Amino acid sequence: MQHILQDKINSTKAFLLVLDDVWEENLHEWEKLFSVLRGINTRIKILLTTRTQSVATLVESVTGCEDQHLRLHELEENGNLQIFCQLALADLKVGSEGYAELQSIGAKIVKKLGGTPVAIKIAASQLRLRPTLEFWRRFLHGMDNFGAAVPTIMDVLKISYYRLSAELQSCFRYCSLFPKNHPFRKEELVRTWIWSGLIFPQFGKKDGELYLAQLTANLFLDRFGGENEEPAYYVMNDTMHDFATYISQGECKRLTEAADSRNVKSSVRHISIAGINNFAVVDVKQLLRLTKLRTVIIEDCGNVEEDVVYAMAEVVKNSKSLRLLECSLFKMCHLPDRLSSLTHLRHVKISML
Repeated sequence: MQHILQDKINSTKAFLLVLDDVWEENLHEWEKLFSVLRGINTRIKILLTTRTQSVATLVESVTGCEDQHLRLHELEENGNLQIFCQLALADLKVGSEGYAELQSIGAKIVKKLGGTPVAIKIAASQLRLRPTLEFWRRFLHGMDNFGAAVPTIMDVLKISYYRLSAELQSCFRYCSLFPKNHPFRKEELVRTWIWSGLIFPQFGKKDGELYLAQLTANLFLDRFGGENEEPAYYVMNDTMHDFATYISQGECKRLTEAADSRNVKSSVRHISIAGINNFAVVDVKQLLRLTKLRTVIIEDCGNVEEDVVYAMAEVVKNSKSLRLLECSLFKMCHLPDRLSSLTHLRHVKISML
């Protein structure tokens, strides 16, 4: 990213940098990105959108820019209804059969959402796929069951999520193992679902591709690329990733710090670990409680203490239901005896040190 930014700055006298929907609060990452701005003559303006004040304050301190904050408030009800109708009723003609009734139900849905554009967009996009009075009424009734004065985005997503098949729900939850904005390639994601036991091998690729298409159609994943011979890839946006993490508690867990190993539920079947080089042996041994593991993914993590590696090898050996193992943690001497008893293992990807 720094190289791209450097090339753009060097090729112009004035530069507008737009950073949209930013969540990153790692000071080191921001310092790396903006290191190219120091000591240059190019005039630069930065437009940053974020949902947290802490991000705006951090960027201001790193760049040293004179800041002008503009806090966006909720839209008024008429504006919300206009956005909703543009999305949810886009495939229907004004005045067509059922249009007025759907618009009336939509107004009630919008009122309950309380002026949050993200929630309105998600609800409208789901309703657009099923423009029937019966479905819209059931959707509205589902919102009545939440009890809260204003349903949260999570509440809205639950309505759509629980209308997915059990297989689709499992595949969606599994995606929470990967970091936010992770680019999924179709073939890799489908194979991962199969290897982890979420899809029966005999139906395999065909069902997996169908599930991916359905998750994309329902906006649980976004599709990018796929034009001019560029391979398509899929991304789970921040809101969906937060929802997948929330809804998958007890089944899937992404561990990003040592404390996570002590808090993970014993029922968890799929784990991914980022930054295991910050784990102590005692933290890794906490994972021995997870006797039902089917997936273990350990992201590239640099140098790891030898005793931590051996402790993780014992966790692998202890996982009798393990189906998928991916990591770059082990040396050849760590594994052969430990893998021999894992009769359900379908996929092993190890970059030997």
